[in-house]
Amino acid sequence: MDIAELDDLSGVLLLAILLAIIPVLQGSAISLLPALGTTIITILLKLVLFITGCYLFSHYLESDFTRFNRRWENSTTGLTITVLGAGLAIAAVAGYLGFSLAIGALFA
Repeated sequence: MDIAELDDLSGVLLLAILLAIIPVLQGSAISLLPALGTTIITILLKLVLFITGCYLFSHYLESDFTRFNRRWENSTTGLTITVLGAGLAIAAVAGYLGFSLAIGALFA
C-alpha cells in the first residue's frame, strides 16, 4: 500500500514537471530552469502545507473532534460515518491542492 501511495506522489510530481517542460520544448517559453523551479517549489510548498495541516489536525483537533461527535451519537456506526466523512474531507483538500485523492486518503 505504501508503494502505491509513493507511486501517486511521484506521479503527481513528474506530471507537473512534464507539464512545465512542454512549453519550453515547443519554443513558447524562454528557459527551462525558471519553469521547472517554479513548478517544483509550488508542488513542494503545497505538499508541506498539506502534510502540516494533516499533522496539526491529528495532533490537536482529532481528539476534540471525536469527543464532539461521540456526544451527539454514541455508537460505532456514527463514529464510523464521522471518520469516513473526515477522510473524504481530507481527500477533497488534497484534490483541491492538485494532488491525487488517493494521496489525501493516505494522509487521512
